[in-house]
Amino acid sequence: MIYFKPCIFLAALAASLGLGLAVPGSWAKTAFRYSGYYFIFAAFFIWAALVVRRYGSRLKSRWKTYTPVLGLSVLLITVIFAASPPKFKILSDETNLLGVSMQMHRNKTADMPMEGFMRDYAPNDLVSVIDKRPLLYPLLTSFVHGLSGYRSENAFSVNFICGVFILFFMYLLVNRLIDNKWGIAAAFIIASTPNFGIWITSGGFEAANLLFLILVLLTAHTFFVRREIEDAEIWLMTLILFFQCRYESVAAGIAFLLWLPFWINKRLVREASIVTLISPLLILPVLWQRKIFLHSTEPVKAAIDLMETVGRPFSFDYFLANTPKNLFVFMGLDPNAGFTLPVFCLAVFGLYFIFKDGIIRKEPAVAENKLFYGFAGTVLLLPGVVIFAYFWGDLAQAASNRFAVVFIPFLCFPACYALSTFHPRKTAVSKNILYCSGLFYFLFHLSFIQHPPMISRLSLQYEYNKSISVLESHSSKNSETILIICEQPNLFIVRGYGAITFYSANQRWEETSSTIKDYFDRAIVLQRCDPETGRPLKNNWLSRRYPLAPPFASVKVKPEMILKISEIKLANYGS
Repeated sequence: MIYFKPCIFLAALAASLGLGLAVPGSWAKTAFRYSGYYFIFAAFFIWAALVVRRYGSRLKSRWKTYTPVLGLSVLLITVIFAASPPKFKILSDETNLLGVSMQMHRNKTADMPMEGFMRDYAPNDLVSVIDKRPLLYPLLTSFVHGLSGYRSENAFSVNFICGVFILFFMYLLVNRLIDNKWGIAAAFIIASTPNFGIWITSGGFEAANLLFLILVLLTAHTFFVRREIEDAEIWLMTLILFFQCRYESVAAGIAFLLWLPFWINKRLVREASIVTLISPLLILPVLWQRKIFLHSTEPVKAAIDLMETVGRPFSFDYFLANTPKNLFVFMGLDPNAGFTLPVFCLAVFGLYFIFKDGIIRKEPAVAENKLFYGFAGTVLLLPGVVIFAYFWGDLAQAASNRFAVVFIPFLCFPACYALSTFHPRKTAVSKNILYCSGLFYFLFHLSFIQHPPMISRLSLQYEYNKSISVLESHSSKNSETILIICEQPNLFIVRGYGAITFYSANQRWEETSSTIKDYFDRAIVLQRCDPETGRPLKNNWLSRRYPLAPPFASVKVKPEMILKISEIKLANYGS
């Protein structure tokens, strides 16, 4: 009988691998598009139900204890959002995630709108594709859409909430492993890390990924201490959700399997519920997505109008090249890279003390901590190797710096451990000094996130924000139905505009012109042009059959490119 449940688990795993990897690519695309939403929703619902069942009553009894820490977390994140107003920073990644959330909210599909006609009183006609980005963050954003209606700003609301719980759950983790005082210090250290402040106020999935990383560590420690099947199942479901936060997060599953022999036993196998037995089926969307993009190439912007690709996104050569650069980033010697030298130095001392106190010592009281430190170290190492071996794995680069967010807890915790070793006293005066120091450290680093030079180097983000500003100042979006013709229409679809490419407008002139006359109040053209000749760049040519008015705005994006914003003269159609 003891082998019955493992056989069911292995059968579910085999079915998941077979259905996920052995099906034809076209089947995988269809299955992912129309069932991906329901799989990730089911995984989140099961996880939430397990958490409420296990911790619901405890939360009620300890609510007053946690209220001050939650209040502090809300206050710190609010100050960060006030100092660095949220905006999209990595395009098109963040708008693509928002687009998937829009499709989840409206159609319950896991795809991304690329272009099409957004109309007020007729069905929308959107061309959508499968996106390579995992599904959890779009699902969370779709929940907020369901509460408030679809708005592009809901992506920032999700990151605000994630930021609050990142600080709170990091407090809980450090509180368990060290002490309450140092849990507060951990919240201040994370909030004071410029890298955290820069990317928590974006529309990306780094905040959700960091939150579930901390939850994976917290639920792992809870299980190692209690060894109850309920805690094991919450840990397992947290891992499954973590797999669907970022690409490299799947490597945490390898860490789980590596440490499985050190904690599994017959009692846990015997008590396993149906949740554990069928859990492998919940990773089917991950397998479909990886199959769909298995042989895809990595795009590289070589010039303003030239896109190249890299055949090998991952390489040991990249790992060797990126490692010294990334260590320099973590050291905080360059303040623009988002890390600070004092925390790095404390983390180095802390790692030494953790190794000496938590691993070498033989006292039974720290046995569960040894297992936890081993698991946490593996969770750091495996995804870290994946990031460092990635073509975009240089964390000093603007587009890659967001990948460094996931390393913040692994600097924060040993830094707190070093502080507790250097200053173990628990007097009221020492606590007040610590909290005042943490507040000063936090306020001092706010200036680093207000106008980060790293973000200002991103020309597409600058071009996009300028375009939105011009569009909003020259139109009444609430009362006008607007079509935009541009090179990257997916950036504007998520803002409620209809948007198509120049290629589609040129190839389907009759259909497009008819649709513009019948359904749109205005049609605006965003053309990237050579500043010297004024001629449109590659992929920005518009057919002369469209009667185009002189540009009403021009944005200087780069020395080699300007953006001209014009309007199609609708009154001239048919004349």
